[in-house]
Amino acid sequence: MTVNKSGCFCGAIEIEVHGAPEAMGYCHCNSCRSWSASPVNAFTLWKPQNVEITKGAEFLSRFMKTEASGRQFCKRCGGHLMTDHPQLGLVDVYAATIPTLKFSPGVHVNYAETVLPMKDGSANAGAHRSRARSTPNQSRRRSMDIATFRTTQEPFKELYRKDAKAAFLTLRAKGTADESAVTCNVETGRGLALAGIHPKAGGTGRELCSGDMLLEALIACAGVSMRAAAAVLDIPIRSAVVSAEGDVDLRGTLGVTEGVPVGFKAIRLRFDVKTDAPQNQLDQLLELTDRYCVIFQTIQNSPKTTVKLNRVGQ
Repeated sequence: MTVNKSGCFCGAIEIEVHGAPEAMGYCHCNSCRSWSASPVNAFTLWKPQNVEITKGAEFLSRFMKTEASGRQFCKRCGGHLMTDHPQLGLVDVYAATIPTLKFSPGVHVNYAETVLPMKDGSANAGAHRSRARSTPNQSRRRSMDIATFRTTQEPFKELYRKDAKAAFLTLRAKGTADESAVTCNVETGRGLALAGIHPKAGGTGRELCSGDMLLEALIACAGVSMRAAAAVLDIPIRSAVVSAEGDVDLRGTLGVTEGVPVGFKAIRLRFDVKTDAPQNQLDQLLELTDRYCVIFQTIQNSPKTTVKLNRVGQ
């Protein structure tokens, strides 16, 4: 098995990577740029068992801004070494720290956040967590190119075929319920979203309605899933408008009538598309979109849920 060596700036920490990386490419996200103090970060992704610290483990320190990334560096020289991605089950050993490894990038990720456009033939993956505001035309130019979608996704598919554990992803959300008002500050990739009660249930109407947020999550997921399915099926879609409606009986929400359930009674999802594709292809497109839309499948199949109330103070 091939062994390549990595290490920090001062040499206090030495690392060996065994075999071949699962993927290589460039990350353009704001977090990686800030961490590396460079316009782009070159990554190599490895299974944890193929990354070995052979010297100076006592000098290795870690910083976690989010649970998705554990960034590791040398306490002596400050040299950045690698990032642990527990949700992916992979470790990014920075390509620049492995001089003997032939770096063969296959993809650009979070390209929508780039400050250094690169045209090297690698697939450009748009950023699902981009925070920058942009016009619709800018968004089209900067988001994932449908023509490269399959190329972008293939390394991940191959990884998950070989390693089922790597495909397991735990998503998390967090919010703070206001002490003096009936609202909740929800943390999102674009800042805080203030949620409250719908005006027809006694709210002010100034806050976001969580029911609306659920439908918005549905159309976001459905729109992406439809576009992805269209790319896989080679169905040309010139434009698409996704809309959702949900019916709620507020007697259940307010507890005024016994036996009336709380929650949506019905949800209707609709796609209005401009395309020359025949109807049989559109039927297949709708079937795949339904099957692979995570939010729609979750609503239809009701996953196992738990709820806890923990006392953390007085």
